Amino acid sequence: MFAVLQTGYPAAMSARAISLVRHEGDACVVALTGEHDLSSVDELMAVLEQATSSSAMVVDLSGTSFIDSAVLGALIASHREAAASGRRWALVVGKGSGAAVRRILELTGLDAVMPVYAGLGDALAASLPSESGLPT
Repeated sequence: MFAVLQTGYPAAMSARAISLVRHEGDACVVALTGEHDLSSVDELMAVLEQATSSSAMVVDLSGTSFIDSAVLGALIASHREAAASGRRWALVVGKGSGAAVRRILELTGLDAVMPVYAGLGDALAASLPSESGLPT
């Protein structure tokens, strides 16, 4: 596995980062840490676009303490594009995710629409093609 892109911000901005890592089986993991809002959404969209070259994408918010509606919009667009293209897409909202992250997904009902996993391992396992060869 190797990091393709990582952007960091000064500690005063909650040490946020966006990284893209490729895993075996052609899955890409886009990991966000810290707080993300309108000021980082362009970078997020660029990383999400890079990840479209794989057959599966996992967006890991387990280290994210806050996301706003702009970030949520980018995630929704990425999920829709993946579904329209027949690619697998999953979201990780683990114990390290901030309460604000979990709450915004609950309030919007997206936790019932998007595939959400508590851990990266579960999300990656779900991103593997089924034995039938059809997307899961």
